[in-house]
Amino acid sequence: ASSPENQTTPKSATFNNSSKRKRTTVTVGAAIGGPSASVAALMESPQTNTPRSSRLRDLKLHIDRSHSEILKDFDSSHSRLHKRFKIQSQACQQVLDETDKEYKKMTQRITESREAMMASYAEFMADAQTTASRGMYSGDGNSMDSQGSPIFYFRLIR
Repeated sequence: ASSPENQTTPKSATFNNSSKRKRTTVTVGAAIGGPSASVAALMESPQTNTPRSSRLRDLKLHIDRSHSEILKDFDSSHSRLHKRFKIQSQACQQVLDETDKEYKKMTQRITESREAMMASYAEFMADAQTTASRGMYSGDGNSMDSQGSPIFYFRLIR
């Protein structure tokens, strides 16, 4: 039968063989494949001609090359995205500027039209009041001016 100590799972990155034996520690980084002191020591050891060290050196070079390629790809992708973002930002700014110019033109036209209508209305009201104050109301409403155009007079009621 096994003891309860051997059935529990470890709660940290340290694995224990037994409480009475020497404690063996294995870190998670080294177990997964991260760099460890033994790998570095093996790479620098005088036994670099062994097949194991040669294979380890080849793996390290392959990892370094892969890492460099990944970094190059990442940098080029980042550069392309940055250029695309810059171009799109400039296009948006250009559209914004053009829209702002058109808005100002339309506002100016509306203001000018409003002022012209107000002036025309004021002139019309002045003429109507002048005509009413002179008493030039024609009962039939079909009077003609000197050029033969009909003249209509309105009586203002106050």
